Amino acid sequence: MGKTKGGPGLRLHKMTIHQSLHSLGSHRAVFTRAWLTLLPRLSGRSESFKALATRALDIMHRGILPHLTRPLLVMDWIGECVDLGQFH
Repeated sequence: MGKTKGGPGLRLHKMTIHQSLHSLGSHRAVFTRAWLTLLPRLSGRSESFKALATRALDIMHRGILPHLTRPLLVMDWIGECVDLGQFH
């Protein structure tokens, strides 16, 4: 049983734009990059940063982590927040 062109065996970086629009893996990769770009910007010592980081952490376990391609990368951000004293 061979793999069809554009099927589940095709690497994401080798897909055409049309194929990537219909690929769940492609959407998950973009979603992951977006969150990994956003999270470091939520870290800081002011109260507004603490509120944003706390809100992000509240929704992370159900709404974000299950959809990331590599959820362990979020641990760096959580560790940084703990080091800054944002989470007690």
